[in-house]
Amino acid sequence: MRERRADTFVAAECRNTGKPTAATRTEEVFAAADCLRFFAGTARLLPGLAAAEYASGHTSNVRREPVGVIGQVAPWNYSLLMAAWKLGPALAAGNTVVFKPGDTPVTAAMFGELAAECLPPGVLNIVCGDRDTGRAVVAHPAAAMVSITGSTRTGVEVARAAAERVARTHLELGVAILDGMTAAEQRTVLRNAAQLVQCEQHFRRKTPPGAGRCVRSAVNGASRGADKMPR
Repeated sequence: MRERRADTFVAAECRNTGKPTAATRTEEVFAAADCLRFFAGTARLLPGLAAAEYASGHTSNVRREPVGVIGQVAPWNYSLLMAAWKLGPALAAGNTVVFKPGDTPVTAAMFGELAAECLPPGVLNIVCGDRDTGRAVVAHPAAAMVSITGSTRTGVEVARAAAERVARTHLELGVAILDGMTAAEQRTVLRNAAQLVQCEQHFRRKTPPGAGRCVRSAVNGASRGADKMPR
């Protein structure tokens, strides 16, 4: 269904984030649809023995059950694709989700509207708001699991709140570069306007020697101007 409405999603994401149309179409909208298809199939093909004889005269069975309510908080840089990454496996496993998108929530909200045509009421809930809204989602006692993509500091706060009620956590946090940047890393510095979790601009306070020079080189060598941006 979402592939048939791809043009609508691409236009909305570009207006909301300012991203180029070509990259949004191929790297986000169609990739998001592919993610959902993958998780839907994977959920029916889980590996491992369902039953085995571990003791004489006894059969042990493995029963997989949903975790329950999952509270999820996503950043702004990949609104639609991040929704697919987080919602796909959670819903395919039979959970219900409260999903809080970042500051560019338009396509995530559109995804919720589309899902409402397929899912029972209350299975998927899109909640927009600021950081206080995100805190409320991950701290709610009904959330048996919390998932967040954000800074390390935010991850520490989420882990602390989840630990108080022994909730499961899925934390995708910022990374640090320990060594000098390679040529390949330089080329990715400006990808998605440098708004990437794995982006090589996220340094420690003590950056490797020459790291700043590498970044400046990548910036100076990049194509600039609206006429050079893919549409």
